[in-house]
Amino acid sequence: MHFRAAGYTVLAAVAFASRTKFRLKFDQFLTEIMDKHNRLAMLGQKLFVDRYPFLYKPAIYICLTNGRISLSRVKRKFDALQTVFPVLIMVGIVYACGRAMSIVAPASPRALMDVRIWAWSCITLISFCGAFFYYLWEIKGKETTIFWANEMFQLELNLKKANVPTMQSNGQGDTLLDTFILLGLKLFLWAGYLLTPLLTVILMVRGLDPQFYIVEYARTAYPFIFVLVRAVTFNNSLLFNVFLLVGRFFAMTSALYEVERIMAILIGAVYITINIASTIVEQLTKIVRINRRRIQAGQFHSHIMYYVMMQVALQAVEDGLKVTLVMVIFVGTVTLVTITFVTVRLGHFMHGSLLVFLVSVGVFTFLFAKTMLTRTCGAFKNAKLLRSFKDVDILLGMRHDVRKVYWRNVGRLSVVKIPIGVGSAVFTTVNGSLNVRLSSLLAELCVNALILF
Repeated sequence: MHFRAAGYTVLAAVAFASRTKFRLKFDQFLTEIMDKHNRLAMLGQKLFVDRYPFLYKPAIYICLTNGRISLSRVKRKFDALQTVFPVLIMVGIVYACGRAMSIVAPASPRALMDVRIWAWSCITLISFCGAFFYYLWEIKGKETTIFWANEMFQLELNLKKANVPTMQSNGQGDTLLDTFILLGLKLFLWAGYLLTPLLTVILMVRGLDPQFYIVEYARTAYPFIFVLVRAVTFNNSLLFNVFLLVGRFFAMTSALYEVERIMAILIGAVYITINIASTIVEQLTKIVRINRRRIQAGQFHSHIMYYVMMQVALQAVEDGLKVTLVMVIFVGTVTLVTITFVTVRLGHFMHGSLLVFLVSVGVFTFLFAKTMLTRTCGAFKNAKLLRSFKDVDILLGMRHDVRKVYWRNVGRLSVVKIPIGVGSAVFTTVNGSLNVRLSSLLAELCVNALILF
């Protein structure tokens, strides 16, 4: 009996040690991943800029030196043409999808139940908003983007350095869902970079290529064009068909790559901006708590300077930020509603692999949106950052003259608000209730779409 008890004790100790070691390794793995948020941007740049299969590149370049990320402007050959070329491709996608819908819809018995109409409508919206986003931040507001992005990167670095003595591991505040989102974004970048030609072939085989319908329409509407093309191909029918097929494949592949690159820039910008904003708010709250004694003695004012810098940055990009948030919310909502409708009502018309892909994209998009909304709304909920400056424990420990000056300086600060709107019109602001309201709106729209159509 004693030997059996001793054996059970040894097995229990080994099992406990194995679980502890596995947990430590797993936590270290999570921390290592979550410490590399900025490497997501570097991965996107390496794939879709440095090793992009086409020659044109954006004018803004991401640099990583000594663990610090920054943006810089790059002057390339034919810079004006390379900068505008992505917008031209997006406009071409909008035209192609719109023209294909105008050809297919009249001939379809029920256009609203046609997968092609829903797919092209969604791509048209994404391409239009992607072109607008690219023009707003990479062409029109290029200098503003570079300057204030670098200022926020530096502010985050300064706050982290100021909190070094008491900083915990960066992975502790992140959940398993955050890790899943980060890995999902990296998988999207790699899959988009490697599998886009295969996706082109699948879409062409499944009849989702808008060029096919445009070519067939032009064959009867403008026959003289095909006479010229046939003359170029020596009136060889096989060579003519191969020429058309290769041209369609190349055009669609380049269009898909550009859509993926604009989406990668947009999603990466949203992801990194929200992470930086939440980190700045967290570190700024922590720096007030750490330097409470020095603030009471009137010897520390950096937190006010950091807060003012954050306010100035928001005011500088407010116009573009408002429109971008409206666009992101609108595109995300329409995309999720479209995916829900197509998978539920039209899923039996689709191939199983394509259906699984759509469901995966929809689930990941929903989780990504919920995670980003939760993090943003939590950081700016109920103006808790400004309230930490006016904490009772800080004010009670001050001398009268110090409290008077400190209260005057803090009283000039306004609550940081992230507006959502267009122009001078503000529809709402990012607050604690935005997450719930958008989730309710999304569920209502999905149900209404399934009922109405």
